[in-house]
Amino acid sequence: MTPERAPIPGPASGPGHRHFVSVGTKLTGAVLLVLSFVTVLAYFEVSRNEREQVLSAKEHAATMVTELFAAGVTAPLSFSDDVGVREHVALLMANTAVVYAAVWRADGALPGEKVAETARGVPPPEPPPLIPPVPEVERTAQVVAVRHAVTSASGEVLGVVLVEFSLVRENAAIAAAQRRTLATSLATGLGLAGVLLALSRTLVVRRLAKLAKAAKHLGQGDVVDVDFDTNDEVGALSRAFTTMSAAIASREAQISSRNRDLRRVLDNVAEGLMTVKKDGTISDERSRSIDEWFGAPAHRSQVCDYFETFAPAMGRLLRLAWMSLQDDLMPVEVIFDQISRRFEHQARSYELDYSPIWSGSEADQVLDEVLVVVRDVTARVERERVEQSQRDALNVFRRILVDPAGFRDFLLRASRLVDAIEQGQASGATRSSVMRDIHTLKGDTGLYGIESVAAVCHRIESRTQEQDDAPTVEEIALLRAAWNHVRSLAAELESGSGDRRVEIHAHEHQRLLAELEARGCDEEVVLTVRSWTHELADRCLQRVAEQGRSLARRLGKTNASIDVRVTPSSLRLPAAHWAPVWSVYSHVLRNTFDHGVEAAEERVAVHKPTLAKVEILLEATRQGVELRIVDDGRGIDWEKIRERAGELGLPHATESDLEEALFVDKVTTRTSATEISGRGLGMGAVRDVVRKCGGRMSVESVYGAGTTVVCHFPPAMIEWPRRSALSSKAPAASKVA
Repeated sequence: MTPERAPIPGPASGPGHRHFVSVGTKLTGAVLLVLSFVTVLAYFEVSRNEREQVLSAKEHAATMVTELFAAGVTAPLSFSDDVGVREHVALLMANTAVVYAAVWRADGALPGEKVAETARGVPPPEPPPLIPPVPEVERTAQVVAVRHAVTSASGEVLGVVLVEFSLVRENAAIAAAQRRTLATSLATGLGLAGVLLALSRTLVVRRLAKLAKAAKHLGQGDVVDVDFDTNDEVGALSRAFTTMSAAIASREAQISSRNRDLRRVLDNVAEGLMTVKKDGTISDERSRSIDEWFGAPAHRSQVCDYFETFAPAMGRLLRLAWMSLQDDLMPVEVIFDQISRRFEHQARSYELDYSPIWSGSEADQVLDEVLVVVRDVTARVERERVEQSQRDALNVFRRILVDPAGFRDFLLRASRLVDAIEQGQASGATRSSVMRDIHTLKGDTGLYGIESVAAVCHRIESRTQEQDDAPTVEEIALLRAAWNHVRSLAAELESGSGDRRVEIHAHEHQRLLAELEARGCDEEVVLTVRSWTHELADRCLQRVAEQGRSLARRLGKTNASIDVRVTPSSLRLPAAHWAPVWSVYSHVLRNTFDHGVEAAEERVAVHKPTLAKVEILLEATRQGVELRIVDDGRGIDWEKIRERAGELGLPHATESDLEEALFVDKVTTRTSATEISGRGLGMGAVRDVVRKCGGRMSVESVYGAGTTVVCHFPPAMIEWPRRSALSSKAPAASKVA
């Protein structure tokens, strides 16, 4: 079992590697880039300094000439000799660098009358706004302008002069100096680049090329011996390569010996073992059981592709799992807990287990591989099936002894549901309607402890939701077979059961009713006798309460008390009217105990009494019938309902919109489904039945305080006598804890 080596990339690019660029090329590029930057920087700095020096000298000379000119026109201005001023201006213009000159008399602190002006190829500028106390110099791209006050010997301001000097010759000199500077910088940079490149190629690049060649041979498993015999980093690296080559050869010999021992262990373990990398690639080394059970996987094949050849559903789940591993969005344990672990192959059952293999330090671990363990659990699965069948038999027997009428009613309802599921699948009914019936059947059978049927329903729901598909013919056939087994078991057990009660045949009951009516007996008596065929409402609610207690035990919420109240206490319910209601009311129970009622520790944390209270109330008046379930649990998180409704494109602006969204399929506050609830199908099924009975549903809930779910039915759900002591207000109720 030799270890896989990661090949070291050589000069040629290979799959998965970027284009090869040598160190020499990188050094050349780096040197040229740095020298280019230095050359440009030096050029601009020297050019800027030369320009400033030339222009500063020009400004200084212009200032001196202007001062002499201002001193020359002092006397003519003092004696108002305009001709003398113009002569001085003409004399100044003899200087070819002067392109404009002008003189103004002083008018207080402002320039007054213009005495003289001469320009050479430039437009006359604006006169100075003020007479400056000191010489002012202004520079543009073409000229240097100097303004200077003309003062007498006593300090009196006589006027102001403005002289502009051309920068044509200076600009030409600056351009020539910049060209010389650029040529000098380029020559210096190229010289330095040549020297640095020659040194780097001699001292670094050639020796690194030899080391790269040695590394390539080392990666191929060859023994290398390279030593430059130099006392620097490259020499130390060459000697390290030689030492490493000898150490690797010794280590490979040890690994080969250990691999032989490990192979003997892997070939003699009962489980199938394989390691899978984070990218989903199966390692070549695995136990013999894998090859014997499923065939040998191809070299470097993906684990999902391999499993899809003999277990397609498991292969799809593994594909999703390894995609999640590469995304690194969820913990590894959570990813593998979300996928199924069992699958079937050639009439045998197998189970997968996953063990992550980490690398790195304990504080910063990184997933390297996953050890996949495959076990043959055929014997255990068969044993579980037998045990589940035994548990079903015990639950059926207990239900028949405790509540035979209720259990018979359950058998009838569940049989109708199975028939409806079969017919819907065969006739191409909508997936939503079929899945609602399956969800309802799962809830009813789960409450009555029929685990085999509930488990089949849950597997169908999970598979259809994961694959966004309808139930298959095989799945429906499996559901029918599981239900038929329960029916046959119930028939065997029910044949020997008994109940202490007074029984009369239906024809005897009809004869009694006929005699009472023939004798003109009171209508109350007649209706009372007629109602004997109906079940007591208190018993119906007690059955619902028992289902709630069973559900609470399954959820570990034994801290809940259930109170039942019926008004009036002698009320009986026509089975034909109420059977559809009881068939779906388990959805309300599951929402109450799974979503609403908190565990004891959660209630204590929010300062609630440890004992949760649930009330199931049935109140009948001439105005109608109300079936109410009230809890003091956590209430409905309306903000989650709003978010989910928004995701599904449902109205969610008002409270009535949110209440309506509760009854829409797929609207739930749960992030994942369980065997109890979480798929967002139950409340919609309940409301459909209530509406078919002519009623409506309402929900009142305060988050953190509790929830009340009310089913409002019309008076027709109860067979009222025309004369009765009942008023619109309900009489005293019976209460059973």
